[in-house]
Amino acid sequence: MDKENLSPHIFTTARGFPMELETQLLLAKELKYFNEEKIFDKINDVAKLLNGLIQSRRKNLDFKNFLIYLSFIVYYLLLPTCYLLLPSQLTFAAFQNTSWSVSAESMGSVATAKNEEAFSIFYNPACLVNVENKEIQFAYYKPYSGLENVNFSISNFAFVLPTKYFSLGVGIGLYNVNSLYYESTTILSLSSVLKKIFSYLPNLSIGTNLKMLTKGYNFDNEILNYEPTLKDKNSVSSFSLDIGLNYKLLKNKLLLGLSVKDINRPNVAVTDTEDIVPMTISFGSAYNFGDIKAGLYFEDFTLATEIRYRDQIWGNLQEKLFYALGMETFLNFRTIAFRAGINKESINFGFGYYGIKISKFTLGLNYGFGVSTVISDNFGNHKLSIDLQF
Repeated sequence: MDKENLSPHIFTTARGFPMELETQLLLAKELKYFNEEKIFDKINDVAKLLNGLIQSRRKNLDFKNFLIYLSFIVYYLLLPTCYLLLPSQLTFAAFQNTSWSVSAESMGSVATAKNEEAFSIFYNPACLVNVENKEIQFAYYKPYSGLENVNFSISNFAFVLPTKYFSLGVGIGLYNVNSLYYESTTILSLSSVLKKIFSYLPNLSIGTNLKMLTKGYNFDNEILNYEPTLKDKNSVSSFSLDIGLNYKLLKNKLLLGLSVKDINRPNVAVTDTEDIVPMTISFGSAYNFGDIKAGLYFEDFTLATEIRYRDQIWGNLQEKLFYALGMETFLNFRTIAFRAGINKESINFGFGYYGIKISKFTLGLNYGFGVSTVISDNFGNHKLSIDLQF
């Protein structure tokens, strides 16, 4: 790919796709070691990864999007070559991923108010108290499979230990982009139902997370030979804090949830610049309509909604907001689950089976499928998780 054909392959991630890829485009600016030729070489490498995305976007390009895209072309082509003349600022969306729970994502990513699994540690730590037994969960997520030269993966693990007054949790999440860029999130969590400690308080639970966020790049040998000092500048770690609330009303039929993530807005720049992780505020509600007989006997039919605000410095209000609607119901004494949901970026479906018992262990399997309303020409988003309760 030559320089003249770069522009259509650069700006696509600016809307609706993980902004972490743009870190690769501005890498020259943060590390300050590329000459012009090296800048274009690096942009070419990243452009190849995005080629499949552009093909899907180009089909529905309108004039408004053209102007937006044009502004990003200017920004990403001129800024790296002029970094000595401009203030230093890098990416705006590290650790933006929310696709940790298969059941939650199958409901459209609704998880702040209604969540009864160990993976709630990634959404609202207060919901950990809803897990009655010790539980271990593993999940793997393959977004946008089928896109040429695009290989993203998300995998995570969570464990919850309920006690008389508190619930303790541990979570690890890994996000990888074509083995060039990666993020890892390690979480220690503590939550409690206040009524268990003070009987006169309402049915309110509170939880908090202490997180270690690590961001890194895998530089190839050509880059390391050009600048050997990058061996010591390829990753960074920073601590972050979350807090969450979960309130149950109307005999536990109505659930309200609130979570504030990355309260301290940690800096995850690999050098002496700023790459701030924005704070995210999420509010959710869910209502359990009970059992409904309509041909089949649907158990615990639940509708849930969620809205999130991320205080990133880029984008308008619409780009900072996320909203979703989802449903969940069970069959056969809560051994089979059906889920569906929609949000501003995708339409989602999923199911789960929890009827596998081995000695004192109960094994659950969850599968989720999502169709993006932003990125086309792919085989969808596939998610799989294994749950073990004991």
